[in-house]
Amino acid sequence: MQNRIIRKLIEFIDQLFEIEKKTQRLNEQNSINRNILKIQNTLEEFFYEEGGLIYHNPMGEAYNENRTDLEASIAGISTDNLVVIEVIKPIIRSKNGTITQIVRKGVVVVESKKD
Repeated sequence: MQNRIIRKLIEFIDQLFEIEKKTQRLNEQNSINRNILKIQNTLEEFFYEEGGLIYHNPMGEAYNENRTDLEASIAGISTDNLVVIEVIKPIIRSKNGTITQIVRKGVVVVESKKD
């Protein structure tokens, strides 16, 4: 894929992700989520021969400094048991068959997990 096309697709995915986050606050989100899933599937299949694009929302996942798919800002003072509390940008990967490669790291805020 050309770099320009990839940049535009990443912008598109970012906007789709923002819509997805906003629909989580709605009461009637099922019909909108169905459309979002269709768009996600289209992105994954669109450039299948060269590798489709998929994105992942890491909200609630554990974080440590060994994760190579996230750029994190730490909220608070503790660095023990960190968990993703806010996703600013999702992880975007290129998928070709069963192989995935990071196209862009996710940008997140992490905080020590409260027990």
